[in-house]
Amino acid sequence: MYKVEAKTYIHKTKIEIEKKSNHTTLIKDFFITFILALTNPVTILAFLAIFAGLGVPKGEVNSILLVSGVFIGSALWWLLLCEFVTIFRKKIEEKMMVWLNRGAGLIIFGFGVTALILAFYEKGPF
Repeated sequence: MYKVEAKTYIHKTKIEIEKKSNHTTLIKDFFITFILALTNPVTILAFLAIFAGLGVPKGEVNSILLVSGVFIGSALWWLLLCEFVTIFRKKIEEKMMVWLNRGAGLIIFGFGVTALILAFYEKGPF
């Protein structure tokens, strides 16, 4: 069932995809993604670990600068990433995209297998 759904999504025409994206849905998608990113437990734990390791700045101005820096850095990262995708999206053919997805899947699978091997055969981080 999953393969059929994935294959159907991959083979949608550009017209079908472009019809669905208008100004309202793009803004809605942005806010949904923003809320998901803010509530992502991994992101929260990563920032807690960074702040615990580096120390939390003292004073209102330093705290505002830190939060502003994180926000501006994240926003710049997403803008650059979106611009990169926009530029290269039209240059990559569907066949190449399939191979890129397969390669990414193999890399993720490899990380998962490595994590399992390390978890069972070596002492964990605790």
